[in-house]
Amino acid sequence: MTTGVPPHDLDAEGAVLSACLNAPERVDELRLVLADGEAFYADANRRIFESMVALVDGGATVDVVSVAKRLREVDRLAQVGGTPYLAQLMDATPQTSNYAEHAHTTRDLWRTRRVIRLSQMRVGEAYAPRGVGTGEHLQDWLAAFESELSEIAHSVNARGLRTYGEVSVELRAQIDAARQSGGLSGTTTGFTDVDKQTTGAHGGDLFIIGGRPGQGKTALATCMALAQARDGLAVPFFSLEMPATQLAARVLSIDARIPLQRIREASFDSASMNKIDASLQRMSAVPLFIDDTATITVPDIRAKVRRLRMEIEAGKHAGVRGLGGVFVDYLQLMHSPARGQSREQEVAGFSRSLKLLAKELNVPVFALSQLNRKSEEHGSDKRPSLANLRESGALEQDADAVIFVHRPAYYDRTDDPALKGWAEIIIAKQRNGPTGTVKLAFAEEYARFDNYARMDGHAYEPPPHAAPVDHWADFDDDLDR
Repeated sequence: MTTGVPPHDLDAEGAVLSACLNAPERVDELRLVLADGEAFYADANRRIFESMVALVDGGATVDVVSVAKRLREVDRLAQVGGTPYLAQLMDATPQTSNYAEHAHTTRDLWRTRRVIRLSQMRVGEAYAPRGVGTGEHLQDWLAAFESELSEIAHSVNARGLRTYGEVSVELRAQIDAARQSGGLSGTTTGFTDVDKQTTGAHGGDLFIIGGRPGQGKTALATCMALAQARDGLAVPFFSLEMPATQLAARVLSIDARIPLQRIREASFDSASMNKIDASLQRMSAVPLFIDDTATITVPDIRAKVRRLRMEIEAGKHAGVRGLGGVFVDYLQLMHSPARGQSREQEVAGFSRSLKLLAKELNVPVFALSQLNRKSEEHGSDKRPSLANLRESGALEQDADAVIFVHRPAYYDRTDDPALKGWAEIIIAKQRNGPTGTVKLAFAEEYARFDNYARMDGHAYEPPPHAAPVDHWADFDDDLDR
């Protein structure tokens, strides 16, 4: 293992301290960059800056005399070199003109030292007699290592207070983008009326998609993911419930309009086989990424999404213009490495961590959730409500939007044809917009949702068999050629 003096720049550190002694208002300006002094390599420099911060926090004046007095009170003055060193710093004014650059140099070298210390610690663990183990223990160790490295890599992105004027520049850009896209300020969900209600899925938002088994949660999420991927966004889909090949079969059924059961049975005529081959070839270029790790944790998801984002930024995925939504199917199947927690605490931890992930990466996260059986005890009306979210009230609290999938035909015993071919998408909660119900066409044999046609341009309440507007039409036409 390579050893030596850790990287540092004492001249840059001295210039920063000199700048603060000569212009005390710079202490508040630089304390976030320098982590309240932790970024300094020299212990003396760190103690001096910490004293400056303490004086500012106490409302006192920062100068050589007050800093010396503060250091004397904590019995540190002699250790930092006494008043002669402080006087030397005060006289270094010509070196301080680029104080901000010197502060960033100090911070970056501190980050480098953190990486060195972390790596040495982790390597030491790997060399220990019992090592880091195998299987789940190794995976947890790797996930923790990657998470710690990522925290160091992105620690420079922490932002302090910004004026309304600064934030309003971003707001105006969002407004302009929404106007140009017909009111869609976020990432499309693939469905016109859902987009109209939500203005799209926005970075930092956590969407909970809930429903009882058989209602079409996975089908809806898959259609949303495909719409974003076809829009040139990389979409990671974490499938905890079904293997990757099963999810791929659903994608094939949706895209090629081949019944899912026929795909399972491999029962095709030559025309269908041609459609399948054409769909497989075309869809292989769509940036939909599937991970079917059964015991995945939130740190695992964070690490994999971060890695995908870095690959996109490095240009590894040609034609991809950014990161789309992150899909998790489904939340209650996630794995928690913590021991001794109740199931409610685990689910609450999952939802909070996914919300933080959405905010950190500035992408929408779609987490599917099972509902409890109480929704099926609502008499003839089986529509779910927020009270039916399973195992944790934290889901409602953390979510920016809660969307339920409800298919009346699923519960109908009279085989009423008026109930077939459509589903209700119930927007039960939306932090930044209205709630309400949207109807979508649903083709059960393909597990495929589509838009309904608008009638005469009016606000929409279509009859059950209104012709669907096919947002896959361009791709279907390719298959038919």
